[in-house]
Amino acid sequence: MSQTISIIIPTKDRYDSLFRTLRSIADQTARPSEVIIVDQTPGTGGARGEVLKICPVEIQVNYIWNPEIPGGAVARNVAMEKASGDLMLFLDDDVTLHPDFVERLLSSWTEHPEATGISGVPDNYSPPGAFYHRWSQIFMRGPFQDDRQPVYWRAAEIQTPIRVTRLSGGMTSFRLSAISGSQFDANLRGVSDGEDVDFCMHLGPDATLLIDPRCKLTHHFDPAGREKDHWVRRHARAYTYLYLRNWRSHKLAYAWLWCGWILAAILGCTSRRSINPLRLLASGYREGRGMAGAARSEHSIMG
Repeated sequence: MSQTISIIIPTKDRYDSLFRTLRSIADQTARPSEVIIVDQTPGTGGARGEVLKICPVEIQVNYIWNPEIPGGAVARNVAMEKASGDLMLFLDDDVTLHPDFVERLLSSWTEHPEATGISGVPDNYSPPGAFYHRWSQIFMRGPFQDDRQPVYWRAAEIQTPIRVTRLSGGMTSFRLSAISGSQFDANLRGVSDGEDVDFCMHLGPDATLLIDPRCKLTHHFDPAGREKDHWVRRHARAYTYLYLRNWRSHKLAYAWLWCGWILAAILGCTSRRSINPLRLLASGYREGRGMAGAARSEHSIMG
């Protein structure tokens, strides 16, 4: 029995990129049953007309324009409530799918009915620079190690799905029946760093998460809405949030990561002749702590 698939795309201020993404969906050898777009772009009234022109008539389009939605995490939750497919595929709004992406993804689900989630890979993902690569090897230990990255780097050499502990929110599918009742953390705002990892952690240790390198897309990294300050801020924000939400028992690994952040910030201060990287590190920590605290407060109230 064939499975139906709902594609979910949160978007904001990126219509040109969104239209390019939709054109790649329209060109698929196996098309989804529906596309759900949650548009948070302020002041435009949305782009429903252009979206309907691009999407073939056999694809049901659910276009939601609501500038009050505060970020990608909440937008995904809104879309999940509307999805009707057996599978949900979350995409960023600045990717283009290889023509056989959906077809290969559906085949992967047929081959691995035990899976909870299956992700594709970007075909333009370059290994990090020498400094960050070595830095992450030294300082990111325990659950802070990201086992997705080596799969992306070696995707051209791998022909079978690889099991990992987390999946990326911008190119990942989940079986609807396996994640029923799960949501992304609605306390995350804007860019929502860490939302995808947190979602995967809350699926529990028995969740089977796979990356299939045969499912390829290109990520164009549209600059609209992206933060451009020193990387240590976003890193500290995301991993402080994840530590406080999911990994509190790994105190030594988190303390060691702090040593790495301080080193990176000091080197940044030296190269820029400014103390701003240290300020950004402190800001990222405060933001991550605040997001985790908001999530705990909401959980306590609901409990």
